[in-house]
Amino acid sequence: MCGIFSYKGRTYKWPELRGAVDLIGYRGPDNTHYDTIADEVLFAFHRLAIMGTTSTGDQPMKHPQDESLTLICNG
Repeated sequence: MCGIFSYKGRTYKWPELRGAVDLIGYRGPDNTHYDTIADEVLFAFHRLAIMGTTSTGDQPMKHPQDESLTLICNG
């Protein structure tokens, strides 16, 4: 179980979104990462590390050869 949050919009106020992101923090207490894409999409991911605890499982993930491609998933 992980916590995934996304928001799409040209303008947003981080303090307001931070509260929403924090509400699902219990779903992934091992690590939290945020990423903004093209200044209008925000991804937040709370990781629950069960199978592995290295940083290779951190999300959102960027494609190593094309950083315009971003992946966020559960599982």
